[in-house]
Amino acid sequence: MKTNFYLLLLLIVIVISFLLFNDKGNALAKPQLESFINKQLDEGEHVVIEHFTVDINNIEASLVYNDTSTIDVTGSYSLLMQSFDLNYQLAIKDFKYKDIKLKEPVNAVGHAVGSYSVSNKELEMAYDINISDLSKLQPITKQKLYGSMFLRGEVKQNANETTVTGKTEDLDGELEFQLKNNHFTMQMDRLSVEKIMTMLHYPSVFKASVIGEGEYNLVEKRGVLTSTLLDAQLLPNDFIELVKNFNGLDLTKEKFKESNLSATIIKEHIDFNFIAKNSKTRINISPASIEMNKNHIDAHYTIEVKDKDVGGKIVGNISDPEISIDSSKFIQREVNRAIEKHSDTLKELGIGKEEQKKVKEFFNNLFD
Repeated sequence: MKTNFYLLLLLIVIVISFLLFNDKGNALAKPQLESFINKQLDEGEHVVIEHFTVDINNIEASLVYNDTSTIDVTGSYSLLMQSFDLNYQLAIKDFKYKDIKLKEPVNAVGHAVGSYSVSNKELEMAYDINISDLSKLQPITKQKLYGSMFLRGEVKQNANETTVTGKTEDLDGELEFQLKNNHFTMQMDRLSVEKIMTMLHYPSVFKASVIGEGEYNLVEKRGVLTSTLLDAQLLPNDFIELVKNFNGLDLTKEKFKESNLSATIIKEHIDFNFIAKNSKTRINISPASIEMNKNHIDAHYTIEVKDKDVGGKIVGNISDPEISIDSSKFIQREVNRAIEKHSDTLKELGIGKEEQKKVKEFFNNLFD
């Protein structure tokens, strides 16, 4: 009986191979597969399979999504082991899914290897993907990014949850992330702040590496970020030049071993604060906020260093904000210093200590 069972199983495999894994079998399977895929899509979406070839071990397919996007897949698989090893190339345009709309073409190539259990409906897959132009992903990222990126990670899916992990080293350090259902988390290990700012298309303010972590809920659109900048040094810019002209302080010569940046995210609004300090200088940016949809920053800053404290506001487009200095404290300090320096001369002119005190109070009240 056992021998007969194995013979029957072998016969079934031979018959299936004869019927399916040839040109006629592929022609029969192609419309069935196309129909199955289209049933999984939302209304208004459709896929056309332009090319489909499968044999007992290999698969080659070309699909067109909504008449504009193409997906090319080549690779191998094993029905017995329920595993696959595929290379893919994507050219996506006019893609629409829920609130995600891609208007510009997105090109990506990659490799995926894994297994799928038909009985348990469980997928386990390792992948890598190379995205040539991150700016095309703005509808997904909600932020226009610049440059390219190579990612590798894993996908695990069952009836209850989907987990996607990934890692990249394109920012000099290591960035790891996990998307579990609607909850996104990430860890940063010595990423280049300059490369991050370039990717975000923001001015490079600091030269530093950053470590930290963040999380974001895709449904609630809320998140937090905590990070530390290591060996930070300010780079020359309009802000640095303004401070230097005002009080003679060259902040580019200051180094900060550890600086702290934290932020809370609520939809398109980000509140953040930044503190950098060393033995003689302290920089504080707080309160501060960014409106992502408007690319607008509104921040207060203070720089404390001996008797050359200065403060002001940074307001406007993040790429080119207006920077102002609050000169009132500086004027107060200079008036007080002048009175103290020339106190004896003022006494000779008949202006005693009481009168000098009243002059100080007048200027202090004037600029409060």
